[in-house]
Amino acid sequence: MRVLRVLTTIAIVLLATASQSQTVITYNNHSPQIGQTDVIKGLFGDLNPIEIDPGPAGANVTWNFAEFIGTEETTNSFIDPAQTPFADSIAGTSVNIATEFIDEDGAGYAFMSSTQQNLTLKSYGFIATGEPPIYNTYDPAPEVMVYPFAYGDTYDTYGELEMSFEGFVNLTKTWATATADAYGTLTNPTGTYNNVLRIKTVTVDSTFTYFNGQLFMADGYESIDYAWYSSTHRYMIQNIWGDLIEGEFEAWGVDYLIEESASVENPEYSVLKIYPNPAAEVLFIENGQGRYIL
Repeated sequence: MRVLRVLTTIAIVLLATASQSQTVITYNNHSPQIGQTDVIKGLFGDLNPIEIDPGPAGANVTWNFAEFIGTEETTNSFIDPAQTPFADSIAGTSVNIATEFIDEDGAGYAFMSSTQQNLTLKSYGFIATGEPPIYNTYDPAPEVMVYPFAYGDTYDTYGELEMSFEGFVNLTKTWATATADAYGTLTNPTGTYNNVLRIKTVTVDSTFTYFNGQLFMADGYESIDYAWYSSTHRYMIQNIWGDLIEGEFEAWGVDYLIEESASVENPEYSVLKIYPNPAAEVLFIENGQGRYIL
């Protein structure tokens, strides 16, 4: 009976710890999976930016975005890249997952490499009605996420994408810095989430357009993306993005998750291993945080 009481006490403590700790982005809990679908509702600024404050950085922040109710619904699907029209192009590469976007004008695909260390954007593919397929590869390829990623962590990434058509060459260079800059409690139109982690990504994009080898035009802009993650969903639960204009953030989009096919109900460290069974004099209990001896 003593062993049973101790086991019950430890299990309660571990589960309580799991529910009260801040979210950490991990491969097991947050990497996209083939077959996963995420339904997102969004609100977008047309002529004027959206008056929304992403809030400060720091610990135990409270965010309330309940009034920003989306008007447009989209579905993001993660699929097997071998089942796309670009299967031959990605054959033999490290690409192992793709996203698909389909509308009345055609289809677009983003191809990624998902490992236990990171998620990397490798290439894009486009199919437009009446046009030949377009496939372009990043070199170097930018990271979308690194694992694990916790409050206070940061990483820098860089990517280049070149697209050519009818004598024109577009070269896009992208620099990005992602920082897990805040955690706390978030409320949006779907409810309240505790212990969420916010990732702020600052991106600088520069595009150079060449015609017949001569520089024709150059342009660039700086943007900021705020994404909130919980321990119970693979996909971000809230997203706010916009431009940085003369040092001021202007939001042009707000969206939030309303439905997900693959969720993480149990953090890794809430699973216990107990041995030997039956126990004699010593009983070992293991979880993701360590081993306990009774």
